[in-house]
Amino acid sequence: MKILLTEEQVAIPEGCDVSLNGKILTVSGKKGKDSMDLSRMLVTIDIEEREVFVRMWSVPKKHTKIVRTCASLINNMIIGCTQGFSYKLKAIYKHFPITIVMEENGKKAVIKNFLGSKCDRFVKMQGDAVARNSTEKDYFYIEGINLQDVSQSAANIAQMCTPRRKDLRVFLDGVFVVGRGKAEGETQA
Repeated sequence: MKILLTEEQVAIPEGCDVSLNGKILTVSGKKGKDSMDLSRMLVTIDIEEREVFVRMWSVPKKHTKIVRTCASLINNMIIGCTQGFSYKLKAIYKHFPITIVMEENGKKAVIKNFLGSKCDRFVKMQGDAVARNSTEKDYFYIEGINLQDVSQSAANIAQMCTPRRKDLRVFLDGVFVVGRGKAEGETQA
């Protein structure tokens, strides 16, 4: 069964500019500028006044999910450029205190003394994501305007601090994501 028209609309808030050049969507706001190539998606994108319309014409019902995915990506770009994204991570340890140091203006995180090991673990931030220390002990933040970059950087740090060849029920040490949200507000648990 084919659906004649599937449509989603995304509102453009004040202080945010959205432009479309072919299938490359560019969003700029007070936090920065981000662009995404949407040519791989078989959708029609139109900007009318203060809204972005994502439409798909005459496709099987199975393919209509692409419209919602594309609208969500555009909405995340708008939120990122106006407010930003933030992930809150915590170093949890039982015996050996884990130390996390930010280098290169937050573009690289160095994890020291994980499970008492002498070698340091280096994690580079993806894209424009930046890591910064918190005022609280053992907490730090990863912030940026691109949600994919911020979440992938947090996942890389968490994955780097997983105990290898040990019983995970006993060795619970590591770096874990404890909150995420918009950079302007408090991060939600």
